[in-house]
Amino acid sequence: MDKSASVITMNTDSHRLRAFAANNRYLDYIIFQGISGKHIAKEDRIAGGLVTPQMAETDMITDVRLGTAISHWSLWREAIKTNSGELIMEDDVMTHPLIWSTIENSEHLEALDALFFSCNTNTSITMRSPEGVLLSCICDPANPHPDWINATLARTSVEDVRYWRLHRAFGLCCYFVTPVGGRKLATSMFPLTLEESFVPLAGPVAGSTINHRMNALYDDMNVFISMPFLADTPHHNEFAPV
Repeated sequence: MDKSASVITMNTDSHRLRAFAANNRYLDYIIFQGISGKHIAKEDRIAGGLVTPQMAETDMITDVRLGTAISHWSLWREAIKTNSGELIMEDDVMTHPLIWSTIENSEHLEALDALFFSCNTNTSITMRSPEGVLLSCICDPANPHPDWINATLARTSVEDVRYWRLHRAFGLCCYFVTPVGGRKLATSMFPLTLEESFVPLAGPVAGSTINHRMNALYDDMNVFISMPFLADTPHHNEFAPV
């Protein structure tokens, strides 16, 4: 399976992207211009199957949230088209220096739909250990400082990383998707909907964003997450044009 890496950004001339380049200088990647939902009218969102009519009538589906979902969806479509795996990153993520060699040397990656290297730590995560233990937890710190992330990644040995089955989580700052996984996600993500999924320690969440909608898909997919993480982010705001 061929593999490549992409970073999604809304502003290619931002301090944010320059910081990304400095923090991930050992990675080769393609810059993907993030898509804005600003110019997609409500009727086009419904007609295009992006949102349900009920969702379109709420204030939950903002331009940024819709654009975020379309940006990731576009890269999933590219993975399907090229029949290659894709490391997808958002432009505030900080990755482990050996993340790419971990991807290159993995013997089991092709059998997965996706492998997450991080998720939002300011809310709950539910995952199952290789031994079969189901765990729901809250992370600390919830919004780590970049210095904390750097120090933690420096202490992380890739030899100690194990992969847990992912059931509930939020955030798509850094993950690898296979062509098979890309197809499953691309055909199931839309429309964004008011239908709810239950997330332990968080409660019911509507599928109004890509972060929320993913929780309705994980149980029917072969998705894992690295423990400890091989990437992290301060979790400010996605795709901010700063």
